[in-house]
Amino acid sequence: MSDVVLEIRDLRVEFPELGRSVQAVRGCGFGVRYGEVLGLIGESGCGKSVTALACLGLVPPPGRVHGSIIVDGEEVIGASRKALADLRGGKVAMIFQNPGKALNPFFTVGRQMTDVIRVHRPVDRSGARDLAIEALELVRLPDPRVVLGKYPHQLSGGQLQRVMVAMAVSCDPLILIADEPTTALDVTIQGQIIVLIRDLAQSRGLTVLFITHDQGVVASLCDRVAVMYAGRIVEMGSSDVLFNRPAHPYTRKLMLTAPRLGRGKTDLDVIPGQVPDMRAPPEGCAFHTRCSHALELCRKVSPLTETLDGDHTVSCHRAKELV
Repeated sequence: MSDVVLEIRDLRVEFPELGRSVQAVRGCGFGVRYGEVLGLIGESGCGKSVTALACLGLVPPPGRVHGSIIVDGEEVIGASRKALADLRGGKVAMIFQNPGKALNPFFTVGRQMTDVIRVHRPVDRSGARDLAIEALELVRLPDPRVVLGKYPHQLSGGQLQRVMVAMAVSCDPLILIADEPTTALDVTIQGQIIVLIRDLAQSRGLTVLFITHDQGVVASLCDRVAVMYAGRIVEMGSSDVLFNRPAHPYTRKLMLTAPRLGRGKTDLDVIPGQVPDMRAPPEGCAFHTRCSHALELCRKVSPLTETLDGDHTVSCHRAKELV
């Protein structure tokens, strides 16, 4: 049996508009192994969240999804409504960026959690409530019985995100997708949520796809990292390799735009320009318009993905000479 539980092949997602379509994802591909934490990083607008939504069949209309997404041996793209309903929450759970918007303000936490649990686990309402309490205890929320009786607006942002994590793990999924779950939280709460997800991944053997732009989170949480730019994966490898020996010019720039302990007093770098308009992405390597190492070849020909060492892969014409 393959050790890959989530495999994405040639994923393409486009949103038709008048005139031209927005090509949000353009041939993205990577795999996530059982029990690992994979970080998906890149600037805003590069296609990270759309990729996550596609894994659950949640790309909103009029979005069109092509390619292949295989979860635990089953194809997601083109799956029936029943198969997708079983997948969501049962095999793949998702933690969204803003828990205040993800939870329904008209129902108590207990109502929402027990409804989700009863969809995916063979228990009555009393059994679902017991499982909900167990999940809230697991995420270290004090007084879980009191929390169940509260409405979302009665909880803080950190408490709401813990509720979302509890709801996600309560149905014992194979995969947890976390879409920038700490963005709306203050720094101290961010750290607590990261530690919580790391502990849950280790204790329950969860496979985690963690989407973020925070390099500190990646360094402390992720086993491997996939770097996304303009709808494609441009580099992938272990956290240690990507932080210490990045091969793609975009990855190098990303690593230099954030402060790091031990680097001393250095100026932070910037990436010139901006993410390209995905209604008309540039030919060749999409990063060539912002890359100081670009050649004429980069402007005309899209680079193939090649392996540098072990599972370190990169899509760059000049990777081997620049590494």
